[in-house]
Amino acid sequence: MNNNRLGCLTGTGVIAALITFFALVGVAFASGGEMFSSGDLNTQQGEELNGVTSHAQIKECGACHVPFWGQEEMADRCIQCHTEIAAQMLTVAELHGIITHQSPALACRDCHPEHRGETASLTELGKNEFPHDALGYSLEGHQQNLDGTPFECADCHADDITTFASDSCLTCHREVDLVYTQLHLLEFGADCLVCHDGIDTYGDDFDHNRFSFPLQGKHVGLPCSQCHLNARSISDMQLTLQDCYSCHHSDDPHEFAYGAECQACHSPEGWTPATFDHNLSAFKLDGAHANVECESCH
Repeated sequence: MNNNRLGCLTGTGVIAALITFFALVGVAFASGGEMFSSGDLNTQQGEELNGVTSHAQIKECGACHVPFWGQEEMADRCIQCHTEIAAQMLTVAELHGIITHQSPALACRDCHPEHRGETASLTELGKNEFPHDALGYSLEGHQQNLDGTPFECADCHADDITTFASDSCLTCHREVDLVYTQLHLLEFGADCLVCHDGIDTYGDDFDHNRFSFPLQGKHVGLPCSQCHLNARSISDMQLTLQDCYSCHHSDDPHEFAYGAECQACHSPEGWTPATFDHNLSAFKLDGAHANVECESCH
């Protein structure tokens, strides 16, 4: 007897599978794809974008989700609505531009999850993924609280992740060393971020030789405050004048008789021996002038 089977398939089985498939497709189209949704969309109201003020008002899954045969990324569809973010991504001076430059593999949904309920947060930053260093403050030294628990974003950003209050620093650091923190506060003020970047770039291990004024000779080992008078921020230090006379006018034994170009005769190794090749100037010394003391003419 011939059953006309195709391997393990029967005609009835094939028909049942097709009916089930088309039924599922029909339900999917009728529900707008909701049967495949992993959860409700957020109802938080915001600025109207492309006719909607919340994600929950978007009825078509395809407005955000790319079909498996599509060439786009889901992030491409995000920025079709969020054009202000698309503009930020074009410059490293803006938050999303910095993130795009530093972590190009980071997708929108890595920080902005959805389908987690009507009131769930739309922003959830993982401190191990978010490029905090790129925003000017490293978390290298802030991995654990005093009690040993891992730092959470809210420990420093109590109200909102886009704002930061220096009180957050003071609250913890007073517990570490109250006396030092209070003295430091009186001396430098409460805006910790004008000097601190999380890894003490401007601390004891600061390498001055990486910058335009390397420390050489007698300058090596001087306390920072001797040259950076009354500096209370990184910008204050960067404004310190770099010419010799700005520091040494008070101990100039020549009383400006030779001008302010100290380096013409002196080096950072010391005031003596002083060297000046008069023959490189507009008035060469020869004949009777060759051995005349400087003071005889100057």
